[in-house]
Amino acid sequence: METGYYMVDLAELMKQKRRYNALERMEDAYMVLATNNRGLDDAESKKYMQNISRATGVKQETKFNRQKFEELRAFTQGLGG
Repeated sequence: METGYYMVDLAELMKQKRRYNALERMEDAYMVLATNNRGLDDAESKKYMQNISRATGVKQETKFNRQKFEELRAFTQGLGG
């Protein structure tokens, strides 16, 4: 029988669990967006995605980056898209 005790940072474990759950919700939301099967209007959908992003710790750029867009376009055209 083991007599040792282990200390666990319960607050940190809960933080990690919330982040994990938010990442799963974000993945599901992007799958729905990819199939254009949204159940929310545009404003609610944007707010929902912002809340999930905040929970996961993902930082999103707020302004449009033309250079990155052109890089993406060139990349997708290279794939035959």
